[in-house]
Amino acid sequence: MYRIVAPGGETSVAVNPPALPSERLQPTAMETAGIEREPLPAANWNLWRWLILLAIAALWLEWWLYYSARERQRAAEVQASPEEPPLACGDREIEERERSEFRNPNFVGR
Repeated sequence: MYRIVAPGGETSVAVNPPALPSERLQPTAMETAGIEREPLPAANWNLWRWLILLAIAALWLEWWLYYSARERQRAAEVQASPEEPPLACGDREIEERERSEFRNPNFVGR
């Protein structure tokens, strides 16, 4: 007997465990048979190949549009100021250093 104490009162419950089986169970041939394998579905490689090629093409197109727009913007800037020669990479670094020298040294910023 189990005694259960709850806020609404006390209850007793009889618990009788079931008896163990007296005979040993023998599995049938179907129960002991191995699991049959299912055939694997055919992989649709053509679809994946096309999706991968499409993704590569989209990435290349995005890259090309981004950098061609930047080059068009640079070309427009050069045409807007034809008296200034285009700067080489080293010249740009020197110009940036010269610009930073004219900045207020008391100003802290990035």
